[in-house]
Formats: sequence, C-alpha cells, structure tokens
Amino acid sequence: MKKLLKFTALIMAISGVIGIVYNIFKAKKMQQEEDDFGFDAEDKTNITRKVFFNGLDEVIEIGEAKSVNLLARFAGVDVELIDWDLAGGDLTLDVDCSFAGIDLTLPRPYHIENQAKVLFGGINYSVEDETEGLPTLTITGHILMGGLNIKIEDESEYVTVNVESES
Repeated sequence: MKKLLKFTALIMAISGVIGIVYNIFKAKKMQQEEDDFGFDAEDKTNITRKVFFNGLDEVIEIGEAKSVNLLARFAGVDVELIDWDLAGGDLTLDVDCSFAGIDLTLPRPYHIENQAKVLFGGINYSVEDETEGLPTLTITGHILMGGLNIKIEDESEYVTVNVESES
C-alpha cells in the first residue's frame, strides 16, 4: 500500500512539472507568434491585450467596445477601463490567465456575471448590495493557477467570491 501511495505521489509531481514546462513553452511560442504579427489588437467592438513573461500597466478607453480580451501567461497585468459609453452598458471580459495575475479597475459599479472556469486560482470582486438595473460585466474564459481581481475605482474593500474549481 505504501508503494502505491508513493508511486501515485510521484506520478502527480511529474504531471505537475510537465504541465508547468508545457505552459512555459506554449507561452514562449505564443509570444513569438505575436511578435511576428503584432502584439495588441483594437477595433470599435473588441479590445485585446496579450502579455507573456512581463507586466502591463495600462489605462484602456472602452468607448463603444463590447468585449475586452486579456491574455496573460507568467505575467502581471494592471488595467483600468475608462469611458464605458455603451448604449446598453454590457461588456464581456474574456480572460486567458495562466500562472498570472490580473488587476482590473472599473469606473463604476456593475452587475457581474462570472462564467469563467477557474482551476487552482480565484476571482475577487466587490459585491454591491443592489445590482439590478446596472450594466452587466460578463466574465468568460479560464484561469489556471492565477487570479483576477476586479475593483471599482477608489474602492479598496474586496469580497472573495468562491467559484467552482474543475478537478
């Protein structure tokens, strides 16, 4: 029985190391592809920022955009969204966060719908007492061994919201 437990622990450790090494090589490959074809993209309805092995500290003017895509691998991202002028006010935040952290600052309170898949990570955001009638921020994508921290401008208290982890 002890041999079986030791063998299982060894297999789990090897799998973890292989997963980390795989993600490092995948991020390097994606970084090289982005260097060849342009790093960030932006149009009227979609804003994309990609960060690999680095940091990003940026204020992004939303305007009429309907979605913001943030891809972070082995990186730290600090983004402030300003001038959210959508007629309906709804926005989709698509995150691809592996071994990274994202701090997102919003200009005012929003109703937040969390549809992201989180594995060994977390999402923190402020909880408003009454969110009915507020614009909706829908969070999609996945977070692997990382985190997404959402705050309202000039607000410092956070409430941790537990999300289901995939096993």
